[in-house]
This record gives sequence, C-alpha cells and structure tokens, in this order.
Amino acid sequence: MSDILCVTKRSLCKEDFLVRIEKIAKTEAAGIILREKDLSKEEYQALAEKVLTICQRQKMQCILHTYTNAARKLACVKKLAIILTFGIMMDRVLESIIIIIPFMCVRKFSGGFHAKHVWVCILCSCSVLFMCVYMVTNIKYIFVLNICVVLAVTSLIILSPIDSESRKLYEGEIVKYKKVTAAISLVFGGLYCVCLLTDNIIYAICIAEGIMLPACLQIPCILLKLKSKEKLGESYN
Repeated sequence: MSDILCVTKRSLCKEDFLVRIEKIAKTEAAGIILREKDLSKEEYQALAEKVLTICQRQKMQCILHTYTNAARKLACVKKLAIILTFGIMMDRVLESIIIIIPFMCVRKFSGGFHAKHVWVCILCSCSVLFMCVYMVTNIKYIFVLNICVVLAVTSLIILSPIDSESRKLYEGEIVKYKKVTAAISLVFGGLYCVCLLTDNIIYAICIAEGIMLPACLQIPCILLKLKSKEKLGESYN
C-alpha cells in the first residue's frame, strides 16, 4: 500500500463521480479525502454515505473533510443502529440505549483510539457492543464494577481529551473538551450511583459500561504515546 491520499473534486471528474470513487477504492492508495466544498451540509452528508459505502466495501480509508459534523453524525448513527440491532436480537432494547447514550456523550469529547479503516471500525464496534449488551445480565460482582467506574471516571477527567491523527485539537479546544468530558463523566457517574441506591442494578451496569468504554478506548493512544517517548529517549541516548 502506498502513502498517497486521493483528494476529491467532482468538477474535474469526466465520468460518473461514484464510478471513479469505486476505481480509486480498488487501488493501493492510502485513502480518499472527500472534500467537495461547494456542497451544502445535507448534500455532503448524502454523498458521504454513498462514498463511505463504496470505501467500506473495498476496505479503503475514507476521510470526511469539509463537514466534520457529518462524519460524527454518520458514526453516531451507525453505532446506534448496531447496538439497537443487538438489543432487539437479545430483547434488551432499553438497556442498549442506556449503554450507548453515555458512551456517545463522553466519547465525543474524550477522544481516543480511532480505526484507520471503516470496516475495522465497524467490526470492532460490533464485537464490543455485542459484548456490552451480553454482559448486562452476566455481571455479578458489583463491588468490582464500582472500582472500575471510579477508575474510568478518574481516567477520563485526568487524561481527556486525547486527539487522534484524523482530528488534532487546538489549545482552546483542549481546555473546553477537558471541562466538558469531566462534567459529563461526573453526571453519568452520579446517575450510576443513583441507580445502585434505588436497586436498578441492570441500568447501573448499562451506565457503567457506557462510561468505561470511552475510557478503555483511550488506553491504546496512551500506550502509543509512551512507546514513542521511549523511542525518542533512546534516540537521544
């Protein structure tokens, strides 16, 4: 695979745009950046859905450039659809919704690991979310769960936000995101405690999973940063 990223511009495309995208997605390029600044948000999102489908089918990285909110919205819709599907299959629809709400709220500001390829992201999301729904009725040791929730909330408050290669944060954004992540984490941590005190154990477990997931997704990024610092230290020595 090459390091070349292909940037789109429909006005220069002499054939059907999606046909060209399909051809590029079959090459050894590193990814496709969907730019298209002339489109409205609605038009860009509609086009992005089609391009993402093609890239997913060909296992090609697709980067949404012009409207980053469109990327977030599409990602949220996909995760919501995945977990609701598992919820329906396992007769745990309400529990699935309670898991995904804190996860999406915290994840938006906490940052962390992002898969480079759409198909990897979907595969990992399916596996993790399935396990979360399955574990709702199989977690027995609430004391251990309490410790995990405290650690997750503490970690999110201290370490957030963690930016990624696809989304670098400015200094002002870092301060804002840190405060928002801390506030959201504390709110859901409080809701977790309320559910425990009112004997709504199942809902407490769902909220706990929604808090712990974004905290866990920060771990790979932290390990990579520590590894890069070690290599940098070795190079100086």
